[in-house]
Amino acid sequence: MAVMRHSSRSTTEAPLPSPIPTGKGSRSAATETFTQFLDKCLQIPDLIALPPSHLSGTASRHPIPADVDFRSLSADSIARLLVSAKQLGAFRITGHGISADELRSVVREAESVFGNADQPRRMVERIADREEIAWVRDRKSESDQTYRDFCKNMENVAGKMKAIAEKVSEIFYRNEKQQFERRNEVKDWVVRLYRYNHDQDKEQSHSNISPNEITNGNRDRECDDHGLCIYLPLEHSQFYIHSEPTSLSFNAGPETLVVTVGKQLEGFKCVSGEMIFVPDISRTQASFSLQLKVPFSSNFRKNSKIISVADQVFIAVFLCLLYKVVVFIYTCITTT
Repeated sequence: MAVMRHSSRSTTEAPLPSPIPTGKGSRSAATETFTQFLDKCLQIPDLIALPPSHLSGTASRHPIPADVDFRSLSADSIARLLVSAKQLGAFRITGHGISADELRSVVREAESVFGNADQPRRMVERIADREEIAWVRDRKSESDQTYRDFCKNMENVAGKMKAIAEKVSEIFYRNEKQQFERRNEVKDWVVRLYRYNHDQDKEQSHSNISPNEITNGNRDRECDDHGLCIYLPLEHSQFYIHSEPTSLSFNAGPETLVVTVGKQLEGFKCVSGEMIFVPDISRTQASFSLQLKVPFSSNFRKNSKIISVADQVFIAVFLCLLYKVVVFIYTCITTT
């Protein structure tokens, strides 16, 4: 009890800490201290912007091709389209008017064509890691009940892609700095349907992607047989643009057309495109995409001013003969 009493007494006799004095009309010392602490904490230092090479994994690492709405091609959107084509060699088109139902119909009916082992080679061709149908309207195929629905759906989608390509081509035809002309009629343009088999392509490797990714097989990077190339992936994928000095990549899907520039468009950056599909582990069906290459003739205004060697020889011979005729007539007149 004595110990407890002594302990209690020592506890109660300990002096309490003095309160922080306050004054009327002024802040307390505690408030001032806390305010100073906040002032120091809220002073955000100036951040130094890192170069693009340090921003790995971010969207700001590289520019993305311009996105224009096909339903409202204003002067501003056309200007952005041309700038993107000149600087990046590509641009994107939304609002293309090809519905998801139309694309699903093409895929559904295409499986019956690709899956038929007895299908003549005139329709299906295997190139590298993909199968291909070069769509040219074939009356014989349309008369076959087996492929009638496929032909109908394919003709519908191909017609819309050609209409878009024709309108986009007009933008380049009327460009003030470069003048181009159409190499052939729109009806002769070929829309290609590609099928990528997941099981087969999983076994293949690619220098820039993991083994379970599928490429469109366009490894030759050729872009000299067209002025514009229009891609329509029928499911979401990664789209790669191969160019110098660096390559670009971005997401692509059925709602967006990706257009790249080929060598036939002089004055614009030439690139090649590649779609990479990452198959879903839970499904085994193949991936599909559509492609349309638009051929261009070179600058016809510039070429029209150039006289060929054959024409120059013809003109020289004509002038020489004309000179001899004039001299002969003059000699006859002076001698008589």
